[in-house]
Amino acid sequence: MRNNNHSGSTRCIFRLLFIAVFVLFVMNRVSAKEGTSSGAKPNILIITLDTTRADHLPCYGYSLATMPFLSSIAQTGGIIYEKAFTTAPLTYPAHVSLFTGLEPQHHLILDNGFYRLGKDKETLATLAKKAGYTTFAYVSAAILDKVYGLNQGFDLYDDTMRMGKSTFSMYKERSASQVVDSAIKSMNSWRPPYFTWIHFYDPHDPYIPPAPYNKQFKNPYDGELAFMDSQIKRLFEILKSSKIWHPERDWAIIVGDHGEDLGDFGELHHGLLLTPPTIKIPMIILKPGLKGSRNNSFVSITDVAPTVLELLNFPDSKTQAKMDGTSLNSMGKKHPPLVLSTLMPYLSFRWSPLIGELDYPYLLVKGSKNVLINIELDPKMLNNLTTKEKAAFTSLNSSLEKIKDMLMKVMNPDLKNIENLEQIRSLGYVGSAGKNMPAEPFNLPDPKDKIWIYRKFMESKKLIIEQRWDEASKEYSVLLKADPSNTLVLNALGTIYENMGEIAKAESSLLKVKDLIPDMDYPYLHLGEFYMIHDRLAEAEKYFRTGLQKNRRNTDIYLDLVQIALLKKDLNAALSTLNEAENNGIKDLDLFLYKATFSRNKGAWQDAANALNNAESLDPTDGRIIIEKGYLSCEPQSPFQNKCESFMRKVAPESLRTPELWTAAAEWYNSARQYGKSLYCWLEAYKRPMPNQNWPKIIQKHIQLLQSKKITPVAPDWVK
Repeated sequence: MRNNNHSGSTRCIFRLLFIAVFVLFVMNRVSAKEGTSSGAKPNILIITLDTTRADHLPCYGYSLATMPFLSSIAQTGGIIYEKAFTTAPLTYPAHVSLFTGLEPQHHLILDNGFYRLGKDKETLATLAKKAGYTTFAYVSAAILDKVYGLNQGFDLYDDTMRMGKSTFSMYKERSASQVVDSAIKSMNSWRPPYFTWIHFYDPHDPYIPPAPYNKQFKNPYDGELAFMDSQIKRLFEILKSSKIWHPERDWAIIVGDHGEDLGDFGELHHGLLLTPPTIKIPMIILKPGLKGSRNNSFVSITDVAPTVLELLNFPDSKTQAKMDGTSLNSMGKKHPPLVLSTLMPYLSFRWSPLIGELDYPYLLVKGSKNVLINIELDPKMLNNLTTKEKAAFTSLNSSLEKIKDMLMKVMNPDLKNIENLEQIRSLGYVGSAGKNMPAEPFNLPDPKDKIWIYRKFMESKKLIIEQRWDEASKEYSVLLKADPSNTLVLNALGTIYENMGEIAKAESSLLKVKDLIPDMDYPYLHLGEFYMIHDRLAEAEKYFRTGLQKNRRNTDIYLDLVQIALLKKDLNAALSTLNEAENNGIKDLDLFLYKATFSRNKGAWQDAANALNNAESLDPTDGRIIIEKGYLSCEPQSPFQNKCESFMRKVAPESLRTPELWTAAAEWYNSARQYGKSLYCWLEAYKRPMPNQNWPKIIQKHIQLLQSKKITPVAPDWVK
């Protein structure tokens, strides 16, 4: 009996244990799903604010409400670091420091566009992946294209921009709202624990905030900040409502990559100087259990990586030891000096590069001249302390001399290994790098002495935009006299002379640019366009092809080669160029639309449909896509022509304000022998603004033919 009772009690205990284990299992599953398990790994969100001045944020004392949402969450649930600094006033080098924890002399990424991060440098995404995280990135400027290597470790690296033919003052980026849209679109794949980086580029020049932010502030730069803030708010609201973000568990690190001078030191933007407005950055950390605090310690952008590494609970302590940064969780000890650099003066203008070291509060900036300041007492850099603070100068100068020797080995990058140069050049960063660079860069003119040239160059661009050619010629000639090897000035003069009718001088200026920087792609682009405009197509094509040898991802060159094919009426050559661009990884709305049209004209219907799908993935709102879809759905020979009426029912009224869709429908009804509906569509098409002078004659011919047969117009049922 005892044995039987024992067996029964044992079974009962096992049942209870089984139930308990099952309940715990279910509870853990639920808590993991809800994101509230105390043992769950935190999700990590990194938001980078490109070109954002700390002192233009309310939480850093700014009097205007530029970023009210960010300031609110920072002050109520975050740590605001008041003395945070970057390693470079340039987007790509600064982001490399952020994601590797390394200073310039160790990651050796010294400028935008010229360098590629090697796989020997582990990034936070790579380490997060090893720690079991899913990893996502959404960037908003071509300057962070995956070709430069920062995509390593990410499951998804979304760098799709709205590409196309660039103009003199525009370049390739996407707005904060588009970046958030992209993140929302793939948010379902953020499987916890996730490591996600979202990059906002809006405060970068030109400052063109959308309504209503374009009228809220006197300075449009502040309007860009306010628009960016609205999208950060939208992002957090969606994260919380979708229950994939939990403030009681998850971390967000919001940090600038560099600031903006805004003319304080003679530089309108950033990159040429190492000054407080461009090297000081906002840094805010949102983590569980905080009620809002401020940290007055000197910290760096390189400190983010070791901080995140601790969150990842990464087992290899050697990885953190390799980083230059210090975890923000151990700020009790003195922060080591921070190394800064910018090669933009050298690689873009052939002026002296700048390197610096910040041993707070002392900042030494070294170019062809040395400047030592106390950044806390003298933020306007009025007093050079190189002779007054000899101990500080000697220590920092000795360190920088060693770092200079390290950087000299990579100051002349091999441009043959770089793609996307034209995209980055359009940002204004890339100008004069090439062959025959000076052997002693630090003996070149100091950028502080030459900054007026760059400022005048930027200010005078409006003369070109406004087509004030005589005034522009005088302004740029003065700049060229002061800086004869300035390729940006020479290139601008080429445009100016051409529009003044001085063709020989224009050609001479453009050829000088090519001779100065033969390894770059954009001199060949501009020479090709010059010869194409003047109907010298063989020379144009030769220069375009040479440009593609320098950079096979130059979107503008492919667009120009398509134009040459059209001028020659060679549809096969146009399609061949479009296929070449696609094979080289070009994702461009205009190129996809060209391919859709040309493929349709050749009867390659599926190719046309595929090209339209690619175009729609880039910009579903572009009206040209609707028109092309109309042709594809309504042309009588198309295998998709049975969808014509259903397609027209879905078309928004604004798409019918031009004649294209009406003519497509008219052709389809004519082929279906529904002549009354065909006539109605032709008549509607005739009412619309015509794309060229031939259209009215063609449409009128169809109308007259149907009316001669006594056809009465009949409105299709889809007509609103």
